[in-house]
Amino acid sequence: PAPPSIEIHARAQPLIANIATTIARAATASFKRLTGISNYEWRILANIAERPAIRFTEVVQHVDSDKAQVSRTLDALVSAQLLERRRNAPGDPVRFTMTARGEHLYAVMREDALRRNELLESRMTATQRERLQTYLELLIVNAEAMCAESE
Repeated sequence: PAPPSIEIHARAQPLIANIATTIARAATASFKRLTGISNYEWRILANIAERPAIRFTEVVQHVDSDKAQVSRTLDALVSAQLLERRRNAPGDPVRFTMTARGEHLYAVMREDALRRNELLESRMTATQRERLQTYLELLIVNAEAMCAESE
């Protein structure tokens, strides 16, 4: 006998991917409209805002991206006067910090991200949000186990 068929729409993975894609699309459109920067540039700015005076290698690790792409993006953000490069002393690694303009832009985008998150959760009760958090944490553990098994 053939194995039971599973409806594609009933599986967790495509549903999660759909939600993630929709959220990313909304964020990208919002970031471009509000500030003119991309979702990827936002990821880098957010990491630097949360980790002041971060080194290049740490930025690469936190955004989990190609060094060349991170370098080009950092150069663009420095040119746009959103970030600045600093060295504490000659020979020290270059560190990135937010400029006043970068901090303002980050605050605008952070507020918008929080607004969109509220909208995303708006029709859920507190109990539903707690359950969702529990289920998502379990899915993360399972996904990490799946990755470990694949290595």
